[in-house]
Amino acid sequence: MGARYSNLVKNYNDDEPKPELHSDQYHPSSENEVLDVQRALMNLIPAELADLIIDYAQYWPRLASCREANPPITIDSTTDLGGAPNDVFQFYLVTDRPIPGWRDSDLKVVRKVRKVVFRIWSRDQGWGGDDGLVGEYEGSWTWFEAAICRGEEQPFLVHRPDFSSSSVPTTRRGDLNPDTSKVWHLQSNIRASANEALHEVVWTDVDDSKLNAWKETGSGDGRGFVRLLQPGDKIAVIARARYPGWVNYVRRVEVEVFYSL
Repeated sequence: MGARYSNLVKNYNDDEPKPELHSDQYHPSSENEVLDVQRALMNLIPAELADLIIDYAQYWPRLASCREANPPITIDSTTDLGGAPNDVFQFYLVTDRPIPGWRDSDLKVVRKVRKVVFRIWSRDQGWGGDDGLVGEYEGSWTWFEAAICRGEEQPFLVHRPDFSSSSVPTTRRGDLNPDTSKVWHLQSNIRASANEALHEVVWTDVDDSKLNAWKETGSGDGRGFVRLLQPGDKIAVIARARYPGWVNYVRRVEVEVFYSL
């Protein structure tokens, strides 16, 4: 299981209906449901094997948050949103519930965050970009970042992965406080596309040794993100736009945090 999985799930035409993703996928409704299945398995097989089956099936509790705007929220690089002129951001979503404590004396469990899934429905202004760009994402100056919010501080600090390409957009260091939260590049919009696209990005607690494929997928690798989450943390998704003419249209963002017991 790698640290990053990114997929352009769907590229919609303007008049095409936009169904929600994974509406038929089952998730446990509570921690007790997971524990009931675990105990049932332990009546038949050793506890270690029961744990392996639960993890292999990813039968984990989850914390789910969603925000949808209709019409879409507009993050225009020329407006006076947060940031600097022609370099703006907006906190589109902060998760509803914090990461739970690692230990629970009542349930006698130790929790561990295993996976975070992001789904983003968005597009840019539909035109622009320099000549000679490769692929759909290089030179795209509307994008999203994922932040770890710790305590009461705003997540204005950044953890910047070492990208080999200078065209990968990142938060400017001058905006950020390195002592409170951390920010990762999450997903870029398809460059100069007027059609809304749905991107799904999955980050896990296991780092992937593969090279970052930002140019192919538009996503960051999330290295270290899941392992740095602590009890009480929340996750924010920040929408960005930089340079005159670039506009980020955001309709819906979902965040799912999965943890084992």
